[in-house]
Amino acid sequence: MTNRPYFVLAVRNDGLEPRRDDADWTPQFGDYDLETVKFERDDYRDHGARAVDLKIVRLPNAQQSTLNAAIDALNGRNCDLVETPVRTCRGCDNPPLPGYDVCAACGEEGY
Repeated sequence: MTNRPYFVLAVRNDGLEPRRDDADWTPQFGDYDLETVKFERDDYRDHGARAVDLKIVRLPNAQQSTLNAAIDALNGRNCDLVETPVRTCRGCDNPPLPGYDVCAACGEEGY
């Protein structure tokens, strides 16, 4: 197990029509290299995905439980790891990654 930052491309709607703003986020691609994940995100954009339906999530590690908690946070669901967060990111107003001081949406550290 490693504690290197891990980056995940989360996609809402799976890029499919009809697009819904209330659809769940799902993890589609992950890598330890941010540039690799950005390249994948750009490929989704090149194939018609809306920017609003794509998020790169910075995780503190690559554990499945951490990924599940981050996706649950993006989808507004509670997870079993921690209580519902009450703090929000100073940059994007999203909740912190459950159990960590990292924003689930933008990767900003600290609150």
